[in-house]
Amino acid sequence: MSDSINSQSSIRERVLKSVSLMIATFVAIVAIVNLFITHNYLLATVEASISGLFIWMHYKICKFQPLTWQPAVGALLITFGLLHGFNTAPENTNIIFWAYPLPALYQLFFSRTIGAVSTFSMLGGIILIYYPEAIFQFEVSHSLINFILPYIMIWAVAYNHEGIHLSIQEELANLARTDNLTGCLNRRALTQDWNNISQHTGQYLLHIDLDDFKAINDCYGHEAGDLALKTFTSVAQRVLENSQCYRVGGEEFCLLFRSDSNNDALELSQNLGLTLRETTIHVSNGDINVTLSGGLLPLAANEVWPLDVAIKAADEATYQAKNAGKNRIVFCPQAKDN
Repeated sequence: MSDSINSQSSIRERVLKSVSLMIATFVAIVAIVNLFITHNYLLATVEASISGLFIWMHYKICKFQPLTWQPAVGALLITFGLLHGFNTAPENTNIIFWAYPLPALYQLFFSRTIGAVSTFSMLGGIILIYYPEAIFQFEVSHSLINFILPYIMIWAVAYNHEGIHLSIQEELANLARTDNLTGCLNRRALTQDWNNISQHTGQYLLHIDLDDFKAINDCYGHEAGDLALKTFTSVAQRVLENSQCYRVGGEEFCLLFRSDSNNDALELSQNLGLTLRETTIHVSNGDINVTLSGGLLPLAANEVWPLDVAIKAADEATYQAKNAGKNRIVFCPQAKDN
């Protein structure tokens, strides 16, 4: 999956890409009608501006350029154009029905909250223009009720659709960041989180490799190997409660956690190894105990650690732990040149 799954704005821009040309074309036709038939030159100018803006938005999205102020300006121009039309059009034109697409457009252009505020602000403006007696004399006509109810229903559908869309988007983003076997985070999540996490004072990177993992798979089967991975994840989350656990390879994990000193961080890491070793894993054809080897890397807040450099340094320390007899943590001093 692409990183765009994590970005609400990128999803919105993809929707805008598909509808921007349609809106631009439709508004351009209305602008031509107002220019040559109704001779409403101000409204035609606004509509031509809207059409041009949406063509520009489509171009920017096609060129993978982010939209910043353009959707907000587009919404303002559409709102201004409709309010102007409401004030100037003859009563028998029924131009008021052009307000019905606005709730959906506001939800597309803005967030749910701002879209809702815009929707009901526009509703207030329409009532003030067409039904002033409802505000000043508290007289509610059947015509007003027949307008308001569909308008609010359209908003409710768009608002709830956006809420469901955001919920599904968040769920998909979490799935894309999660290892489906162990339930911990994956390497993609580590890449996304790295810049925010690695610069914090007192942060440590612990690179873990489960010892003799291939032998476990060969002797006890892959189900035993999977259970060993799940057991490590459970132990890591229990021993290092405030850590972030990432599975970055088959039997490789990275843990990010905070500690007050190098000695405390090393002690916590060794306690993780001890707890895992003492945890018996029951499989169909016997019981097994798993050990780990790891490299511990301190991440100083005043140093920049690219992710690949940090993992390489911690992996080298893990390799030293393997060569020293496994079942141990090797402390990796900070590299002087990153």
